[in-house]
Amino acid sequence: MIEQANFSLQKVINKLLEITTKEKDIDTFLIKSLDVIVGETELLGFLDKGIIFLKRNNEFMRVIAHKNIDEAVLKQCGHVRKKDCVCGKALCSITHQFKQDVSKVHNNKVILTEKNICSFPINYKDNCYGVLTLYLKDEAYYFDTTVNEITSICNTIGLVIHEKRMQRYADFVKNKLDVSYGDQYFKHLANFFIEEFKMKYCFIGTYNNSLEQISSIVFMDKNEQLDDIVCNIENSPTEVLLKEHFCMFPKNVQTIFPDDVELKKYDVQSYVGILLHNENETPVGAILLMHDKAIDEKEQEDMKQVLSIFTPRLRGECERKLHENNLFIEQEKYKNIIEELQDVFIRTKITDDGNEIIEASPSAFKFSGYQPEDLIGKSPEIFYFDLNQRKAFHQKLFEDKKVENFPLTFVKKNQDLIHAKINAQLICDENSIPIEIRIFGRDITESINEEIRKEIAYVVAKKSQRRAININTISEYLYKMLGRVTNVSNFYISFFNEAEKTIFFPVHADGEDNKIEFEVEKEFNSNGFFEYIISHKSSIIHNEAELHELILRNRLKVTRTVPKSLVSFPIRNEGKVVGALTVMSYTTSKTICNSDLELLEFVSTQLSTIVEREQWQKSLIEKEKYFRTLVESSHEVIGIVDVNGVMQYISESVKSILGYNSYEMIGKSFVDFVPEYYIQQVKHNFDKTTQQLRNNNSDTVKVINKNGETRIIHFTLNNQLTNNVVQGIVFNAQDITEKHYAQKKLEASKAKLIEQEKNYRNIFNNSNDGIVLFDENFKIIDVNKRMTAISGFTKYELLKSSILETLQYTENNEIIKEIRKLDGINKKSVLVEKIIPHKENKILYCKVFVKKIPESENEQGYFIAFITDITKSNEAIQKAIDLENALHYTTNVIYADLTGKIMNVSENVSKKSGYSKKELIGASTKIFNSNFHPKEFFKEMWETILKGDVWSGEVRNKRKDGSIYWVYSTIIPIRDIYKKVAYFINVQQDITEVKQVKLNRIRDVIDAQEKEKENFAKELHDGLGQILLASKMNLSSLQEDMLKLDEPILDVYNNSMKLLTASIQEARNVSHGLMTRVLAQFGLAQAIDDAINNVNMLDKSLVFTFKHNIEGVRFEGEQEKALYRVVQELITNILKHSKASKASINLNLDNNLLHIEVKDNGVGLFNNLKDNGSKGIGLKNIETRLDYLSGTFKISDKVKNGTKINIVVPVSFFDK
Repeated sequence: MIEQANFSLQKVINKLLEITTKEKDIDTFLIKSLDVIVGETELLGFLDKGIIFLKRNNEFMRVIAHKNIDEAVLKQCGHVRKKDCVCGKALCSITHQFKQDVSKVHNNKVILTEKNICSFPINYKDNCYGVLTLYLKDEAYYFDTTVNEITSICNTIGLVIHEKRMQRYADFVKNKLDVSYGDQYFKHLANFFIEEFKMKYCFIGTYNNSLEQISSIVFMDKNEQLDDIVCNIENSPTEVLLKEHFCMFPKNVQTIFPDDVELKKYDVQSYVGILLHNENETPVGAILLMHDKAIDEKEQEDMKQVLSIFTPRLRGECERKLHENNLFIEQEKYKNIIEELQDVFIRTKITDDGNEIIEASPSAFKFSGYQPEDLIGKSPEIFYFDLNQRKAFHQKLFEDKKVENFPLTFVKKNQDLIHAKINAQLICDENSIPIEIRIFGRDITESINEEIRKEIAYVVAKKSQRRAININTISEYLYKMLGRVTNVSNFYISFFNEAEKTIFFPVHADGEDNKIEFEVEKEFNSNGFFEYIISHKSSIIHNEAELHELILRNRLKVTRTVPKSLVSFPIRNEGKVVGALTVMSYTTSKTICNSDLELLEFVSTQLSTIVEREQWQKSLIEKEKYFRTLVESSHEVIGIVDVNGVMQYISESVKSILGYNSYEMIGKSFVDFVPEYYIQQVKHNFDKTTQQLRNNNSDTVKVINKNGETRIIHFTLNNQLTNNVVQGIVFNAQDITEKHYAQKKLEASKAKLIEQEKNYRNIFNNSNDGIVLFDENFKIIDVNKRMTAISGFTKYELLKSSILETLQYTENNEIIKEIRKLDGINKKSVLVEKIIPHKENKILYCKVFVKKIPESENEQGYFIAFITDITKSNEAIQKAIDLENALHYTTNVIYADLTGKIMNVSENVSKKSGYSKKELIGASTKIFNSNFHPKEFFKEMWETILKGDVWSGEVRNKRKDGSIYWVYSTIIPIRDIYKKVAYFINVQQDITEVKQVKLNRIRDVIDAQEKEKENFAKELHDGLGQILLASKMNLSSLQEDMLKLDEPILDVYNNSMKLLTASIQEARNVSHGLMTRVLAQFGLAQAIDDAINNVNMLDKSLVFTFKHNIEGVRFEGEQEKALYRVVQELITNILKHSKASKASINLNLDNNLLHIEVKDNGVGLFNNLKDNGSKGIGLKNIETRLDYLSGTFKISDKVKNGTKINIVVPVSFFDK
């Protein structure tokens, strides 16, 4: 198995493809291929020996290649009949064969003994070319995979043999026959047959049925052309050939036919003939191959097969040769035409008004269709078809006075054209004035038409031999040329497209519609008239009555007028009718003469040749594309590098592997395509290879493709530096990236599998679930320890029972049906919950999960059941249900999904909110929203619970009647078995009364503080303020006396006055801050603005700004006063602690929410809080007031320098 795993089928096939690109000869290819196969298949258990046979004929084979085979065996193999040996049996049956009988079977492996000869057929499709015979090692194991891999190798060899043979014939056709015309074509073909079959003579000739003889077109003795000969039929091998269509006389042919003088003349000893016949099975020619030595009759089948490739065109060429000879008018026929011709004599008088006929011979009627008396007095101008022709005739006559054999074309009375040769003489009076013209005319229409027919036939014959000829072009040419000799107003060339069920007309001329169309396609009608003509296997020549009978007999659908006459000849492709050439007339039943019929029949045969050629060329192109694709789409790259590692050549298949075109790599060093860290190692290995004489160095290398990806490339180097032709290193490279990683993955999987195998028993026995394995009959085949603990039965007791007995399932038929449905695709498992009795009569609640394990290569399928004891969990669930019921009737509980949609509510929620349970279920939790809390409040709540954390807090809700109530809400996320949040339970406690008591207490405290501040401010303003003012006035009255005192005393006086003034201002500021007269009179915005203006006047080092959108807005009195104290406290904090140079306050009213933002660029309040660990009195006062206002207070921790505080408060507006 290990050796087999190392065998690479793709590697062998790639090497064979490499050989086929280098070796054109089949025998050389097979010899080199055997070396590769024998060397590589040793890993599959074969010896280093083997033979390749090729089929000679139906009874014999010949040895082509062999390795390490005894001479005696080879001698015997050369004479062995196929039916007498294992190799022959493989060839006949097209299946692999073995020499010996099977002697032993062990572990599903067949052990072979004796000689262990294994023969595999080499075939392509249904054609078997030969046999590959290999020898297994003694007592070697034979596997199905071995047969499959050797069979794949043989199929590849068969494909290559087929393609090489077809390619050789295709090359010959392409390079020789397609560029040859006439006799040159026959010469090339005859020489090819002589060389292919190793014969001395080749005769190709046409068959004359009337004379019963075959006349040579070409008779070749190797490259020398012999004199033409005529083979008589009687008492000659051709007599046998005409009867059997193929004959072979391998020796003594002169003895068999002693009267054949040609055999004796050329000392012919062996003779092979193949008859060429047309679609009507009429012989048209023959190929005769002869030798002056005896030949092997076993080559008969091979000769037949090869000759059949060339016979389709050769048959057409022989037909063309026959028709070409028939184009010339036979001597007797020509004589009759001449005798039937009569000259016509016409005299015309020349007058001032023009010419006028004055006399006409009786033959004028046959010539023109007019009676002689009808012509008298008429102008001869009415007869001329071409006035330019008439002008040239008159010009020459008046210049030379006499004209001989001048060609003119006239129009007969029935509008037919007539070609004539004119002898004319100009008669003048005594003054040399022309007075009369005498004309002698001869009708040469038939001879002209015969020349045109000959021209058409010759041109068509030539065109049909061209390598590239388009059927549409030749059809249009035929239509125009045939119109010169016959009526083609109703002329069709049609082809049936079987794949698309349509009829294609290269030419469609319809006189009834007066329309000529080219390259028209029409829908196929199974019982149509044209369809019948195409499908008819022979020619049709019918008049109107015969056509009516044909239409009626075949029930044809005719939508047009039935023609008066119709002529149609079939167009064939390899014997099958594919189209028709049709001429018909709607006016007369006699429009086509015999000569035209012969021409049309010949044209149809040439069209058949063209169609066959097109098909042959398409087939060759497809085969060439296939073979090129086979090489270029290979996963292997072939290339050459010089001694410096520069690319000299690389195959196109490199693009599919690395993405580069070959020209992008040629001229570059191979190190340009390897990773940088890898270059030195690759260079070292390359230098080492160039210094070694041995070849076939294999290794792997990493290469960067065009997309920058790393690919793993396996390569083989063939050092050809000493070769005068190559001067480089030939390499074969193969992309093994996927295979490389797949191998690593396979190795890892194997290691993992081994580890899993080791742990299987531990997992099986230590599982928390009971595990039972049972077969299709429900018989238990294994159980684990946990199952014995669950059931109380021993393993021995369980193994004696079935799974149905263990489960004691009351509805056995149902469970059996469900388990039988398990197929791993449509139904993968069965899950049931049931009570399982314990051995000690305990009641157990269990969950049973059953799954089918399909059968594998080494094991039959079985079922596995996982049994989980859920007794305790059921008890816990019941307790939870009881608890839920208790909560349901005693507490406010809301169940909501992840979107906030209410799934269920307790009775208390319905009573508290005023909504019915029906109104709440399915509604959003927003139904309770009182629009009191800011959006950030709910955003934070949702972020918390969606993460799976519990959230709790006070929430102000709104009842159905619009009244407000407060709850303390605890929202608990509930997770599913996958640990994901599935829904939420919201447990609420009504805190409306508690909230109101708390707010009342806070309000009392704030009211007391405000009252105390008002009293203190009044005392400060009315008491201390007045005393300080009186003191300043007293001191001011002494100012004049003080100016008389010394300067030091004056300085003390001035300083005292300044201090007293500052004290008065400070007392006024303190009193002003404590009192809220501006607030009460003008509102919050004016009060804050007044406070900030005072700050800016007193402290020039701080720039304080204030923005708001509450101009003229007044809030409820207590709210407004509380908000002012909060802002005032924040301003005081900035002045005392921030050391800031800039500060700002921004008030933004959004519906019923007031957003307050306070910022400064000082030392930062958040950092102070972290350092001190506690809040000051000022912040606590702020929080107390905001708690009273139900607002939020947040100090931002994201500001690097200074402080940013955000406050959101729901407000009520003052009703003026």
